[in-house]
Amino acid sequence: MNRQLRTPLLCFLLAVGLAALALSGCAAKAAPKTEEPPKWSMTPETAADYFYLVYYDALREGDAETADEALRQILDLAPSPLVYLELADLKLRQGDVAASREALKSGLTAFPDDPKLTARLADTYLAERRYDDAATTLSLYLERHPDSLEMRLKLADILIEARKYAEALDALAVIPAEARTPEVLFIEARASARLGMGERAIRLLEKVVAAEPGNVMAWAELAYQEELAKDYLAAEKSYNRIIELGEASDEVWFRLIRLSLELNDPDKALSLVRRGPEDPLFEMEAARIFIDQDFFEQARAILVPLSESPAPPPELYFYLALLSFEGDKDPEAALNWLDKLPEDKRLAAQAMNFRAHLLYVLKRYEPALKLVDEGKTRYPKSKDFWEIESWILEETGQTGKALEAMGKALEKWPDDPRLVYRLGILQEKAGDMDAAIATMERAIGLDPRYADALNFLGYVLAEQNRDLDRAEILVKTALEEKPESGYIVDSLAWVYFRQGKLKKAWATINQAVALEPGDPTIWEHYGDIAAAQGNTAEAARGYKKALALETPNAERIRQKLEKP
Repeated sequence: MNRQLRTPLLCFLLAVGLAALALSGCAAKAAPKTEEPPKWSMTPETAADYFYLVYYDALREGDAETADEALRQILDLAPSPLVYLELADLKLRQGDVAASREALKSGLTAFPDDPKLTARLADTYLAERRYDDAATTLSLYLERHPDSLEMRLKLADILIEARKYAEALDALAVIPAEARTPEVLFIEARASARLGMGERAIRLLEKVVAAEPGNVMAWAELAYQEELAKDYLAAEKSYNRIIELGEASDEVWFRLIRLSLELNDPDKALSLVRRGPEDPLFEMEAARIFIDQDFFEQARAILVPLSESPAPPPELYFYLALLSFEGDKDPEAALNWLDKLPEDKRLAAQAMNFRAHLLYVLKRYEPALKLVDEGKTRYPKSKDFWEIESWILEETGQTGKALEAMGKALEKWPDDPRLVYRLGILQEKAGDMDAAIATMERAIGLDPRYADALNFLGYVLAEQNRDLDRAEILVKTALEEKPESGYIVDSLAWVYFRQGKLKKAWATINQAVALEPGDPTIWEHYGDIAAAQGNTAEAARGYKKALALETPNAERIRQKLEKP
């Protein structure tokens, strides 16, 4: 070994007689030579112990090269799974995942049934999202050790991560009833939930929390599944249980606040804000939830006291701008609030985006475009600037340039469903309906619950009077995501109309005009459905409402109104 090991420990070891190991370069002076130098010998075990000392000392000194050499000496003298794990960890600390993996593979060649080496090798694949390789590593081990519960659960976790939920359930199915621990049930519930088997997931999670009342992860998953099932009262109880356990994150508080608003109890939601963390950032984000749900007075009750404090947080101005725009419908006031927000704060990118949006709303297109260009340069990871640019270009009659902007955005973010949806809207605007339909199909492929894309495609199919069964499924799925959207309710009414289900169409279109009384297209549909039922008075009412709202289809509607 030709490495220089300049440490007090090694000098001490050499001084007491380990010179026969041929280590040179110690800071201590060499002993005088004798005619017959003493000869020392050690057993492999003693030598391995010595090299462990070298290894740990090198680690303290940050000498990775010496540590590596020491471990390899140990592997020659007394190989064990632990040494291979140490070598793999050393390589990982150096950032060399490939070398770490090779060390583990060498270890498994020598010790093929070691579970720790197997699990760590799978982890190296996981770090690179090589899920198939990780799963194969564990599957090969389980072929030899089918009763290893730890490895089976790890395999199921990896399969869930890889979105292979059915395979995860298959991996768990072989576990006998007496070995189905709460951990097994929890992983099974996660796989079931992601396969859309929400009720089964809830039943499994209820068993988990019954067995382990302090399992916060299980409570959180249960609450979320209950929320998805729209069992808001049950979800509220589960989230409250997390708070009682003292493990509630801000997100748990926010979910409870949202649930109270879903149950139309804004006062309770406001009381939760008062009970929550005493942190201005928490309060401001809570106010944003109220604004998003159109509970503006409660948002004001949170933000105004913050603004009156001796040293209000600078980010507060962003939330006051949001309240002015959404609650007071005053974009000018919103711009004034944004002027007070320091640029170096954490909301600077959002504030610039918001300002560009406000300028677009105020039809100040030139300064809006300048701000968008600046935002794209300063915040290249923000997709919103590209979308706003497309709005401005479309609004100013430059649909071709808007399409070009979206095309460039999708080169950067090809799998973003919102940007894909926006491209489809522009393609429709440009008159290329076939391309728009294909693009919306792509958006739905990226996000099967994307309500706007589902609604677009369902409505277009109804307009074209084809694939009406699929159109109904698409629109109903969209409505599950946005049950209060009058536009989606209108689409469903139009699907029913095309299917000849006039009673359903009439009941549904009445819901639509109640939700969106200011949309001329919905009122035209109202008139068409009424006319199809022979209800000429209501048909005339619908057409007159549409004309009063300055519809672009005025001539067509007048012809319907004049039709005997």
